[in-house]
Amino acid sequence: MALALDERIAQHKKSKYFRICANFETKYKMSSEIFLKKFDSGQLDDRDDFFDWYAAKKSLDSWSNKLEILSGISL
Repeated sequence: MALALDERIAQHKKSKYFRICANFETKYKMSSEIFLKKFDSGQLDDRDDFFDWYAAKKSLDSWSNKLEILSGISL
């Protein structure tokens, strides 16, 4: 029961951060993967959107990983 709740929460969070990243991808016309490479290499400026996008992408990756782990647990 607790695992099912954790899985639903992880799915909700993953969807939330996916939508945020998708909005930034549309706005800046680049994928989140390309954005991360450019951000990490210092090719982008210091606008707030880029820090928000970075945080959203890292959160998306983290929740995706948690969801994958939770989905693989069987009792």
